[in-house]
Amino acid sequence: MIKHFGKGEIILREGDPSRCAYILDEGQVEVLKKQGNHRDIHLAILGKGELFGEMGLIDDAPRSATIRTLSACTVTILTGEDYEILLQNNPQALMQILKVYRNRLRSTLQLIGQLQDQQKTVAV
Repeated sequence: MIKHFGKGEIILREGDPSRCAYILDEGQVEVLKKQGNHRDIHLAILGKGELFGEMGLIDDAPRSATIRTLSACTVTILTGEDYEILLQNNPQALMQILKVYRNRLRSTLQLIGQLQDQQKTVAV
């Protein structure tokens, strides 16, 4: 299914149920994460061809971040059923999704390291 969003719209919200992923066909979105004081911190900007919400394909945990459009966007929605069909008919697609997971994990670990360094600096 293809869906269109205007600039400034929320595509998915942190804490909401997750049952699908999105492929960004056109436009840009930003990834936001709630901080302890309920302020959103900017994590990333995603562009054409990028996948987001992918954890919704493998678990039923709530969304871990909010995705807000930076421009008008078009997305393809990938449901769990679509994902299963894709994997059965095109196992190479799994490798692309695993690369997304790998890159996101590395980015997260780098961010954690930066935050730990900041905390050490503040403590001194």
